[in-house]
Amino acid sequence: MKHFDLLEFILKKCTPVSASLIYKIENNCFEWKYKKPDIPYSSAIYFLLSHNNKKIQKIGKAEGIGGLNQRLKSYTAKKKKGKLDKTADLWHSVMTNPDQLKGEPLRVYYLETVPHKLSDKRIPELALEAHWARSLEIQLTKISMDRIMKLKLEKTEMLLSKQR
Repeated sequence: MKHFDLLEFILKKCTPVSASLIYKIENNCFEWKYKKPDIPYSSAIYFLLSHNNKKIQKIGKAEGIGGLNQRLKSYTAKKKKGKLDKTADLWHSVMTNPDQLKGEPLRVYYLETVPHKLSDKRIPELALEAHWARSLEIQLTKISMDRIMKLKLEKTEMLLSKQR
């Protein structure tokens, strides 16, 4: 495969969200620094970057109702300590650890992934959509994980990803 610089792709081809996320330990969730930005309701692949946009901490997809807006809203919803799911528990652990991401703001970048319209001549009465966000998320995560393993960055990147 031809060399693909994922970080360069994110910074040059993806849209930055105008505010950073900061982790609020007392609420077990993220909060927008300053004010909640405008976030699209469309399907998207998103990236959480730390250390002044130098480290990728998460690659995710948002395809459901409400798209990216709904996905990021779930990250900023308060959670009770005893009721954290596995993802929220991982994030709390990483975001409160001084050797990991404690106090580190996260920048959000996204690439809208509007489904393609298609038809099948066997069922011409139906309008179909092909979602490609999952396929792209899988490929970009693999590229990121390959880079992490090659450069021995396991302790500093993709810390918020369950694929580790």
